[in-house]
Amino acid sequence: MKSQMKVSFKQYQKTANSLVQEYTELISRAQSESIEDKDEVLHMTIVQFKNEIERLLQQFQQQHGSAMEELEYYAFSVA
Repeated sequence: MKSQMKVSFKQYQKTANSLVQEYTELISRAQSESIEDKDEVLHMTIVQFKNEIERLLQQFQQQHGSAMEELEYYAFSVA
């Protein structure tokens, strides 16, 4: 069970890192916008990133929550 959890967690990390990369690129492209547009784009990007990361974490917890409790991996999702 632990090895299956590790594989799933690596997939979770890969997806999260992909989101980080995507949003980093969006922020970089926003630097050329006007100040007002840049502020709006940055705010929207932060909110959307937060929502996507939370959704990803919730999916992982729903899929593996009971196994995490059985294995006493309480801090696993925080890592």
